[in-house]
Amino acid sequence: ICLIGLKYLSLCNCEVGLKTIKNTTFSSLGDSSLISLNLTKSGISKLESGAFSSLKHLEILELGRNKIDQELTGDELKGLDSIQKIYISYNIRLILNSDSFRFVPSLKTL
Repeated sequence: ICLIGLKYLSLCNCEVGLKTIKNTTFSSLGDSSLISLNLTKSGISKLESGAFSSLKHLEILELGRNKIDQELTGDELKGLDSIQKIYISYNIRLILNSDSFRFVPSLKTL
């Protein structure tokens, strides 16, 4: 299946075993034009370094209402060069520090 033209993907309310997002989780979408990824209420508990690094065109990332319980070091968001909006509310515990968003200078809304 060719997904090059894919712009919007919603896996909202879809617990498909995405407990940990790794830098390879979405690598098959690396050549796509994906600009919006909705992972709201998907059962995610951890984001690894470069979790979304293959999604170079991504502008909107929705991670709300998951089970994420970690400190965001900034490395998790590495590679999101076009990101403008990240929604991360209603997770178990997210610890943010001054480096949490250092690799996403284009971020406008949190």
